[in-house]
Amino acid sequence: METNNNQQKDLVAQIEILVQKTVKTLKTEHGNTDYMQNWNSYLVQRSKLSEFYVENILQDPVLANKINIDEKLWRACCYEGIDICRENISNAKKLANPQSFGDKVDGRSIKQWFENLEQIINISASFFASFLLQLQDLLGDKSFEQMNYKLNIDGNIPKNKTVKFESVLKIASRINVYLGDIERYRDTYFLMKNSNYGGKWILSEYYYTESIKVWSWSGKGYSQLAIISHISGSIPSSMFWYALSISYNSHQNVKRNFTILCKQYIETLKLKDTRKKNTGLSKLGAADKALSIYMLYGIAQYYGINDEIIAYISKYVPEYLYSSRNMFDMEKGKPAEHFRSAALLIITLDTLYKQETETLGNINNIKSPKSTIEYILDTIIQHLGFLTNYLSTMVETLKDLEQMEFNDISLLSESICLYIDYFGFCTEKSSIMNVFGRREGKAIQSLVLLFNKISKLYKDSVLEGGEADLPESMFDNDGKSVMQHEFILRGNKTFAPIYEKMDFEKNCGLLETVNVLGCRMYKFLKNVNSGKITFDEDAKLFSFGIVDDNDDEKKSKMQKSMAIMAESRLKEQVFKMQTLIEESNKLENQNKRCLLIPDETVWLYKLDNIIKLLESKRALVLISLDSISKLDLLKNDNEKESVLARTATRKIETLLEKRQRELPKNRKIEPIENVDIASVYSLNKGYGIITQLSNNFSKTFKRDKLIKHSSLISAALYFDEILKSHNFPIKIVLLSNNEQTIEICQQLNFECTTLDQLRYT
Repeated sequence: METNNNQQKDLVAQIEILVQKTVKTLKTEHGNTDYMQNWNSYLVQRSKLSEFYVENILQDPVLANKINIDEKLWRACCYEGIDICRENISNAKKLANPQSFGDKVDGRSIKQWFENLEQIINISASFFASFLLQLQDLLGDKSFEQMNYKLNIDGNIPKNKTVKFESVLKIASRINVYLGDIERYRDTYFLMKNSNYGGKWILSEYYYTESIKVWSWSGKGYSQLAIISHISGSIPSSMFWYALSISYNSHQNVKRNFTILCKQYIETLKLKDTRKKNTGLSKLGAADKALSIYMLYGIAQYYGINDEIIAYISKYVPEYLYSSRNMFDMEKGKPAEHFRSAALLIITLDTLYKQETETLGNINNIKSPKSTIEYILDTIIQHLGFLTNYLSTMVETLKDLEQMEFNDISLLSESICLYIDYFGFCTEKSSIMNVFGRREGKAIQSLVLLFNKISKLYKDSVLEGGEADLPESMFDNDGKSVMQHEFILRGNKTFAPIYEKMDFEKNCGLLETVNVLGCRMYKFLKNVNSGKITFDEDAKLFSFGIVDDNDDEKKSKMQKSMAIMAESRLKEQVFKMQTLIEESNKLENQNKRCLLIPDETVWLYKLDNIIKLLESKRALVLISLDSISKLDLLKNDNEKESVLARTATRKIETLLEKRQRELPKNRKIEPIENVDIASVYSLNKGYGIITQLSNNFSKTFKRDKLIKHSSLISAALYFDEILKSHNFPIKIVLLSNNEQTIEICQQLNFECTTLDQLRYT
């Protein structure tokens, strides 16, 4: 739809009027007694604004993206409401006596402000999540990621459609950022108080990563990941994500945040400061500490963040490196740190190598005979050697997949991806491999050996399409590929070409274990082998194989024999997996199973009954976010319920820890959207604890009615859909004495009773 300038101006004017009207309802005097009415007015206004938002974006996404409708309405419909609640919670906490937590402050109690905050978070999350689905419909049968790929490699798409699709992707990317921010607020105010909560920022990280996949070039997803890393105390990770964000987007806020981060830790680069306790860099391990310095130096040189920072680092980095050259122990037991360090290290090596001819400043009082760049490069190469040995040792000690945690496998895969990108697979004169010189052959051989070991671990869970081994015979003594071999790669046609086009920084934002590992290996085979490579687009999984053009009959028979054996092993593995899945989905006494959803009063006064019911293995019990947040509030009250609330939360934590220990490591469990694996396992068994990742509302339930219902009802609606869509023969029963809850349950045809009245037959 074409829109002229006058129509654009009219639309912008309408938006401004609606936004101002919506925000105005929150800018009244907070101390007056009519503030609850103002809050309800805000909810009504934001609902109207949301409808306007959907209508205009779906009607003309190109114009909507051009004038940033979604950003304006995000602030009015969501952020302003959240910010007002946060502000009043903060002010009330400062003014309120901890001994009188429930007293009204500034016209509202802290508890009421928490309820308002939870309400706007739930409504906003539901709205933006459902709107993403409507945007998806504009792309036809393509997902956001598939359309991103298609726009990058398909030159046959008409220009007008290209602009429309790009606009949809940009809007969808920003909406994922909004959803990530919403979940970050939820974690901060409602879940982080639970000491047993192990999913810190997990949903926020998911949405920020989705934003990158949908449209990485904005850089916003990377900067939000940097914020999470900084809050979590991971300095190297924060620098890593800020570096990627800056490389895509020179937004002043991103540069300012990164400069603040640099200044915050810059003083600790001095030797005397790094020896002190409780300083920023001194909290890090030796490897990450040095890598943080590399990262600061490389980014400051490359992006020119701040001349003062460049000069300061130029002065102290060589001194620090020389004094800490023997500090590179691998700190066993922290593989995640090593792999993140490898990523930072390789980025820095690449950055410094590109500028090897530049002078880094006059270095005085340094005993190292080499130039600064040569010294840094040698130190990095030495560390890479330690890392390679560490990885090889780790893989050699693992005889089969069952002994290895899936997270460690993923980290090993990331490391392999990094090595494949940067070790010997570029043919340009400026290749980083020139740094290694005679090490090239050894680097390739080490990589192939390491990849073979990893692929054997992956064979059961990822590379199910065939053998992944690359025999050593494919290389000669110098590590060069042998001419007469042809490589066959079968893979997901959506991912392999797009990864080939992207550079390293973009790939890091798309670390999907299965696809990235296969795509990097695809690039590896293309560069080191001079024979023919074929790519089968029809296969769903990656599979690596070798076809020998030699007519040696004995070799041919041997290969056929090996192929038959491999196929036999694969069939056996598939049969075992199917058996495990079928067994896990069998329910005993299916017709007798029910999902109990207790409110906070049941957890307070009938906790022992709930525990006995769980121990009998006769029912599922949902620990809702609504109940957890209310128990947390009651813990700080001065009433008698505070003791009961502390007891209840402590026992709930114990139950969750026990549930995690009982989760089988070697059983494949089919995932369910927005439901954690442990809860899916409980659903398959028909008994145990279910936890709620977020308060999703029913897609079929009208939004204007959601405001009137508690989060407990919303949880019941969501899990009712889950049980029906996955054919779980389980009945939902709410446990509550609240009259309003009972009345709503009757309207929605949910059973609601007290625990004393519950009869289990």
